[in-house]
Amino acid sequence: MFTKVEQKDLEGKGVVGQPTVPGLSVREMQESVEQIVREVAIPALNRLVEELAQPQAAQSIGAQTPAPVQDGLGTLQSVLEAVAEYARAHAAAADNPHGVTAAQAGAYTKQETEERINAKVTEIGTGDMAKDVYDPDADGSVVCADRLKTPRKLGSADFDGTAGVTLAQMGVPGHNLLDNTDFAHPVNQREAAGTVSAQGYFIDRWKLVSGTVRLTAEGLVLNGRIEQVLEHSAGADAAASASAGQASYSDATATFSLQASGETIRWAKLEQGGTATPWVKKGYGAELAECSRYFRKMRFDCQFYPGAAHSARVPVLLSPPMRSAPTASDDTRYTFNCEVQSFDFGSPEGGAIALSVKAAQATAYSARLTLSADL
Repeated sequence: MFTKVEQKDLEGKGVVGQPTVPGLSVREMQESVEQIVREVAIPALNRLVEELAQPQAAQSIGAQTPAPVQDGLGTLQSVLEAVAEYARAHAAAADNPHGVTAAQAGAYTKQETEERINAKVTEIGTGDMAKDVYDPDADGSVVCADRLKTPRKLGSADFDGTAGVTLAQMGVPGHNLLDNTDFAHPVNQREAAGTVSAQGYFIDRWKLVSGTVRLTAEGLVLNGRIEQVLEHSAGADAAASASAGQASYSDATATFSLQASGETIRWAKLEQGGTATPWVKKGYGAELAECSRYFRKMRFDCQFYPGAAHSARVPVLLSPPMRSAPTASDDTRYTFNCEVQSFDFGSPEGGAIALSVKAAQATAYSARLTLSADL
């Protein structure tokens, strides 16, 4: 226990009880005035400090360790620290230390929550979207879906969720495997005109097989059959179509056929996939580049000077390359002041040609070649 300052500790000390004229020196009077402070108060205070630091100091002042806090703590500071730590741990506890129930907090229990959710799902008619319905295998994939009440448009296709839609149904154009299919603006390097009755090629990539065909600004007026032979087969499921007439395709011969009886044919199309989709114009430049792999006409110009040998060899790159080394011939209608002697091809792929010409004298010359790698 702590020691108190009592009356007996003050007796005979200080100035109390001294005569009116103490008869003391200045030094003795000063010591008498401070005697109680120095000899009673200060020692008592120091003793209190030492007693508070003792292991049982808390009990000495009547402080008891709270029940939830670890017992056996001695100093007052250790008790205070233990209480603070207990408060921090209690505040951080997530295990409902006070045992508050859902009812006390005005909330549903887990079972009540599940029951009310299930009841609401049934009420609004979304029970078919339960996972055990759309994913019974629990593998993350949907195995079934109901039909949409109002089909949605995907391109030109109506989608109601019961089946997939194809690009053709959506109206997405498939790639056209034919060349030179815009018959109102065809690539016509052979300069066909009017009504053609001779069988064989007339406009680029197309040949007349039977009957006649007439070139007009609206398209080809066909009274017979025309064909285009493909470099590679399109597959047995290829779909043939045209603006008029009867279009067909034979995969055995990789041949597209178009037959009509006087109808005007505006376009033709062959595509993979088994379903015909809308025709889209490729553009004249793209069509010309494709046709030039099979047939083209070229002009060469040169100048022979006096004193020089009157012969020349002119190499020319073919761009785009022809599909194979072509057959070449000179067009005498457009060859002037020279004689074309020979043709050489720089590569078997038809990527270059060298022309050898001879002139009788120093002069300018011009020669025109026809190169054909048609099928």
